[in-house]
Amino acid sequence: MPIEISPVHRNLLIEEVLVQTYLAIEAYNRLRETVANENTRQRREVWAYVQSALSHTTMISKYMNPNSNSALSKARASVLKASLEVVEASPIFSRNARNNVEHLDERIDLWIETGPERMLESVFVSRENYEFLNRSEEELRGWFIKRVYLIDEDTFISQGKNGLEEIDLAALMNEVRRIEQTAVRVLSEDSTVTRVYPNLT
Repeated sequence: MPIEISPVHRNLLIEEVLVQTYLAIEAYNRLRETVANENTRQRREVWAYVQSALSHTTMISKYMNPNSNSALSKARASVLKASLEVVEASPIFSRNARNNVEHLDERIDLWIETGPERMLESVFVSRENYEFLNRSEEELRGWFIKRVYLIDEDTFISQGKNGLEEIDLAALMNEVRRIEQTAVRVLSEDSTVTRVYPNLT
């Protein structure tokens, strides 16, 4: 027997997605502000903001593309994708973005097991700057890419299990913003949830 998600439960689920969009956008905005300033772009906070933005987009992805194959999980995912107009080709479902969060511990192990002493963790203005520094080992410039962020392309690069993985943060965050706007519209048009707040005055 198919499971139906009630309008109330649907809107509660949309609210949960909305919270994740707020958190992802806030982290991303802080990232862009930090790298825009030459005096702060190499700080550790950059990677905290990248990781935070990816963690929250991964949660959005998991709501609509769950690991579980249960009937309820599938019903929840289907309702959310339809309500928020999310297609299968959405950047929110990027495996690179999700793997960067869900397999972070394995990635850290990879850095330890296979990473040479020359690890690269840096912010570059352009890919040209990055590729100049990261020339082939034959030119004695080989690096293990721990974390790299390219400002002009808005791209995050990291060494994964199967090689370098690139995440187009611009495309990813544009989709997060679109989901946020859609969620706000849907909830305003069909709100089945009434919130009661205590009067503290």
